[in-house]
Amino acid sequence: MDKAVKFFQKSEQKMYEWLHTYFEQLDEEEDYELGLAYLRSTLQVLRDRLGQNEAIQLGDQLPAMWRGLYYENWSPMQGPIKTRSGQAFLDAVEQKLTMKFPYIDHQQATCAAMQTIFVKISEGEMQQVISNLHTRVRDIFEALPHR
Repeated sequence: MDKAVKFFQKSEQKMYEWLHTYFEQLDEEEDYELGLAYLRSTLQVLRDRLGQNEAIQLGDQLPAMWRGLYYENWSPMQGPIKTRSGQAFLDAVEQKLTMKFPYIDHQQATCAAMQTIFVKISEGEMQQVISNLHTRVRDIFEALPHR
């Protein structure tokens, strides 16, 4: 089998692993559109609130397909967006969603996405990401159960 085909098959498998983890965290039936939308939006909002070096370090830990979604439309020269509350972070994720899911609790879905990210990246990187967020934003993520 061609190496490129194997690469994409492995990338697809990793994408589904992240989605399965997301639904375990959310404790909901699997809806891939919902999982993809919330993970993509949460990753991008998180990225936009980190400095360039930290955003790149986080991106380095993502599987290929997630990395592509993470870097989609990124403008690193703009610098990090200042978000000073957990609610502002949640609102930013909701605004970035490409579709709406009225049947799901938005905060719960966003927190499940953050838990998934934290489960899938290294503990050290997770701590660096959290430490780069504003204190009031950090509080909502430090309250999440870790590993």
